[in-house]
Amino acid sequence: MKHLKKVGVALACLALLSGCGGGGGGGGTGGDSIPVSAQGFWSGSNGVGEDFLMAVLPSGETWFVGTRNERLSYIIQGASSAVNGGQFTVNNARRVVLDPAWASTASFLTGTLNSADRLTVNGTALSFDTSYNTPLTFMDVADSYSTSGVSRFGQSPNATVTISAGGEVSATNLGGNCTAAGTLTATGKGVMSLSLTFNGSACSMGNGTTTRGIVVYDAEDRMFTAFSFNADLSDGFIAVGERR
Repeated sequence: MKHLKKVGVALACLALLSGCGGGGGGGGTGGDSIPVSAQGFWSGSNGVGEDFLMAVLPSGETWFVGTRNERLSYIIQGASSAVNGGQFTVNNARRVVLDPAWASTASFLTGTLNSADRLTVNGTALSFDTSYNTPLTFMDVADSYSTSGVSRFGQSPNATVTISAGGEVSATNLGGNCTAAGTLTATGKGVMSLSLTFNGSACSMGNGTTTRGIVVYDAEDRMFTAFSFNADLSDGFIAVGERR
């Protein structure tokens, strides 16, 4: 999932409050039939400094990340409806703006599946990434990672995240007395579901807060990216980890 590198670069730029360059790219299935859902990894750019990454899980759970001028801007989470005549909508979508920090707001995503490897969402063309079709396993990601994370109200530029061979996740060095622990769940696709609970009075997400989201992995760059929201969708985080 090569376009994750751009998200990782944007996260590093936001965490360090500096500007940098990016990279990335997509793939295609080579098909041209209209699929029955928007399930998959999608990425694209609107040509005016905004880049987008969308992940649609088998359940319809949808994550949409926007960067602006190589800096993370916002996360949108919702549930994709069934495709009807090539049209789909992400229902009950909520947006958390990370730069600058902003409250969660109602949002919307609508799109058209033009072919099996191309769709248009909110007016921007996105391309399908075939890495979605390769199942991500615990053994693929089990290791210790140097990690940088950001939420609306805090940053953790020097965190350590460990993922076990059984899918258990632990995070330390989040700042002060804050730690986190949780689990990954395989989906049979190139993405895993994540449940993570924060512990400690110094946690910017709040002591005892449980967030739910997804983890994707770039094997070539040995890097994971996690997206997650709290229960009331008022805050979320993005974290990028590189194998030590």
